[in-house]
Amino acid sequence: MSTHAEVRGPAADARPPHVMPAGAGRPIWVTVAFACAAMLVSYLPFSAMNGVLGTIGATTGASTGDLQWVTDATSTRRIKETA
Repeated sequence: MSTHAEVRGPAADARPPHVMPAGAGRPIWVTVAFACAAMLVSYLPFSAMNGVLGTIGATTGASTGDLQWVTDATSTRRIKETA
């Protein structure tokens, strides 16, 4: 069952050329997989940093507030790189 009604007659030619008909193109799971992979890659730097914060704090004697500055600076840098 299609969620889009099939258009026939003169109205069928009125469709903009950049709009593909229902069922054309790549399967939806490819798009979902690509979006999930992109989210994973975008969160990897933050996950890696959170994993080493304990070691940084123990080595430098930094408090939780000091470590918060590290995470804020890294987040700000990442946001500025993507903007």
